[in-house]
Amino acid sequence: NEFLSTFHILKDFFDKVALRQRSAPLSLDLKDIPALITEKGEEIPAENEPADPDVMEKILKATFRYTADAADQVLTTLPEWDGFDTDGMDHVLDPYFTITVTDGVTKAYIEKIKEFEDTFPPPTVADFLDFLRKKQISYGIVEDIAIETWISASFARKILIAQGETPIYGQDGNIEYHFETDFTNPGKINEDGSIDFRERGNIPYVTKGDLLAQKIPPKTGRTGVTVTGHPIPVDEVADPVFLAGSGTELSEDGLSIRATLDGQPHRDVLGTISINPDLIIPGDVDFETGNIDFKGHIIVKGMVKEGFTVKGISLTAKEVEGAVIDLSGDLNISVGITNSKISAHGNIYAKFINHCSVMGFQNLVVQKEIIDSDILLSGSCKNPTGHIISSRIAAKLGIEANKIGTPASTPCKLKIGIDQHIETLKKEMDTAIEASVKTADLLRNEIKKLEDQDQALYQDISEKAHVQDRAQLEIKELKKSLPDLQKTNDVRKLQAATDEIRKLLDRAKAAEKALNGIFDTQDKLANQIEQLKTKLNQAEYKNKRLVLEKQALTDFSKKDAPVPVLTVAKTIMVDTHIKGPQTSLVLKEDRAKCKIQEIAVNENGMNYHEMMISDL
Repeated sequence: NEFLSTFHILKDFFDKVALRQRSAPLSLDLKDIPALITEKGEEIPAENEPADPDVMEKILKATFRYTADAADQVLTTLPEWDGFDTDGMDHVLDPYFTITVTDGVTKAYIEKIKEFEDTFPPPTVADFLDFLRKKQISYGIVEDIAIETWISASFARKILIAQGETPIYGQDGNIEYHFETDFTNPGKINEDGSIDFRERGNIPYVTKGDLLAQKIPPKTGRTGVTVTGHPIPVDEVADPVFLAGSGTELSEDGLSIRATLDGQPHRDVLGTISINPDLIIPGDVDFETGNIDFKGHIIVKGMVKEGFTVKGISLTAKEVEGAVIDLSGDLNISVGITNSKISAHGNIYAKFINHCSVMGFQNLVVQKEIIDSDILLSGSCKNPTGHIISSRIAAKLGIEANKIGTPASTPCKLKIGIDQHIETLKKEMDTAIEASVKTADLLRNEIKKLEDQDQALYQDISEKAHVQDRAQLEIKELKKSLPDLQKTNDVRKLQAATDEIRKLLDRAKAAEKALNGIFDTQDKLANQIEQLKTKLNQAEYKNKRLVLEKQALTDFSKKDAPVPVLTVAKTIMVDTHIKGPQTSLVLKEDRAKCKIQEIAVNENGMNYHEMMISDL
């Protein structure tokens, strides 16, 4: 009886649901239950055997054919949103209406495709809303009145039933330069490999007031939304770094840079634009000149000697020996560089390099030897007629060599297609940013402490001022009483009043002195706070500048794709190490006239990289 009662309750419930959904009623017959159970491999107990305690669960599972496992399976097999599929779940309106989705899933149309049977009741607005829900359409559905109008018109035409939001794709910012930014004519190469930098052709030149560059700001996009309610993402737009250096000024709107003096325009690889004059050193950079720090183009007729530093835009010299060079432009050395530390944003040209540390954003061009040097380049290393010996070189855009290694030298370690230069600078910049942020935080904390001290003094000021005011008030009252005391000739009371006035005056003076001391302390605190705020502004400006420079480094690193290629015109010795972005190689034998490059391989559906050696 309990089972029959439960059975009929559930059957009535499903019949009502079926009627509401305009689907066929659930077809169940108690006679079918044994067969349903045995289909699942269950044994039916004999008439006199004790009942299985789980028999009710087994009967219901068999009857409705929908276990918890089946439910999980349905949930896990629902299609994820990838494009759009209007098949969706079965619905009573499926045979009569079709939904078409267009314009990147931002528009959905509904159309009648079949006439109703006589027994089929006309669908309502609620029916269509449920139909859309089953088809996963949930965003931008038209108003009910529009659906009602369509229904009253007997579904005469296809209508737009839902409309999402079309994404608006942004536009990257851009900079238009009004001068030649890639002037890279180093000069004439002589037969001995030295470079004559006097023959450089026409050098760009501007006058005061000239427009140097204009920035077209980025246009931000807007994320779209599909009719299924899924966002349609748009890429973030790039905002190029636009900085005015020495000899230039940035407009108030930040969109143009003009020259403030005559000279040669220069843009470094991080985006800073400057105009700089020339500094000519007729002899050597030595004790007579001292270190050179000049925001311009430096021309040294002689050499840069050991122990000296040259910092500027570009440097042209005969030779560098034991020096530190830091440039935002090109380095042009007609002979060679020895035992020096070099950093340049532009190209580096030299006859030879020996025992040096070199970091460059652009290309390194050496005519003769590169010996025992550490070189990191975001550009390429070009040594087409020379010899690379016992050196460590990483060049993002590849290495072009004539000869590499000797039988007696330490093997070279070469990295191709790897921008170790930028990665090194980023690490240094992260350290600098961290230190700058820490400094700013310390300054803020110190300012807060001083401001708290200053605020606490206001309580003291209030108390001392109250003492002073109260004393003045009491003195005033006592002075009013003196004439009456004098008339009564009460010497004792008169003396007491006079003494009290004197005490009150002393108290008022002490309060005034204390107030003056507090005011002096406040003035000192204000000066200290002002000095700390100046330092904080400097630290925040430095931090902002570092962040912009790091962004510029990132932007620069994206400009050129890595070129993991090494070309050898003559010979490369055994045991030379060659490393690419994904794989590496140690030569097992001497090779000649070859190209070594990292390639991607797809074999039997598997992707991997390998170093390939081919003859030139």
